[in-house]
Amino acid sequence: MAEKKIYFFRMDLLERSSDSLLDYKKIREIIVEIVNKETVKTTDIDGNQVYPLAITRVGEPLHSTIDFIRYKGDNVFLRTSRQKPKGAFVTREYATNRTEKILIGIDESLSGIETYTYIFIDYKSGILSVVAAQSAPDQRSIVDMFDLYSTEYRIELIPIPNKDGVEKIFGKENVKISSIDVTIPVPDAVILEQIFGINAAELLEIKTRDKYKVTMQVTSNIKRGKMTTNTEESESLINGIKSNLPKFSSAKVTAKYEGTSAKTYNFNDENFYFKTTISIASFVDGHLKYFDSDVLLSKYNDALKTAFLTSKGYLATVIDRTW
Repeated sequence: MAEKKIYFFRMDLLERSSDSLLDYKKIREIIVEIVNKETVKTTDIDGNQVYPLAITRVGEPLHSTIDFIRYKGDNVFLRTSRQKPKGAFVTREYATNRTEKILIGIDESLSGIETYTYIFIDYKSGILSVVAAQSAPDQRSIVDMFDLYSTEYRIELIPIPNKDGVEKIFGKENVKISSIDVTIPVPDAVILEQIFGINAAELLEIKTRDKYKVTMQVTSNIKRGKMTTNTEESESLINGIKSNLPKFSSAKVTAKYEGTSAKTYNFNDENFYFKTTISIASFVDGHLKYFDSDVLLSKYNDALKTAFLTSKGYLATVIDRTW
């Protein structure tokens, strides 16, 4: 099992010459036109019919590609890939522990190893969903595609904010903060000595010194338990925490604003995401067997579609679009 986070973006379509915002529903027409014009359908090693589109920029030595699996209906499903330098990998025969190079004698420009990111676009809402892999192209590959293949239009991707992210309370009326929670990973000796009132040198001798952390909650006994009583004070406090965010492994505030009850807002997860679990293997006759890439393709397609359908009610309210 692999736990993944699926992130969502509102797609805005702009006219390149004037930067004016256009009807996002035209995105479908443009994508279909690009894929029809610039790709030739092929069959990959697993038998999937794909429409590969090169998005390698001038001067980049390694290839980047979008494989369109589906693009003509109500939605798009695709995978994006970036070539990895073969010198960074070897194959190993575990019975003998013998290693060998990969793609021996083959030039990087002719053949390579790739990692994938999977993307789902709903045409009706103009929402892009992505589950990214490390070092593979992410959602910006769609921006690259428009930059490379459309002289008239460009795409902007706007992250869908987390309903419990701290940005949610900026600009709201009468914001009041009742508590702050921060976690400091491996705090320095001064902080530890101030908090615990013991010799920091002794504390630093603890065997688990590279793992400890300090979690603090700050509240107020005055102002009816409120640390701040208005929006100006609250935003000033929030900005102070944000400026020191690299020092914390987590940070959140409990706050309320006009017309709402108190909730906890997170500094670290500013963008909305949907958690999903992708099975990468199953037991067959008592042995763990890893799925082929075509099975994983289907699983990622199902996961992205489920994430969108499950989240679309919330997404619709945030992006202010109806479909």
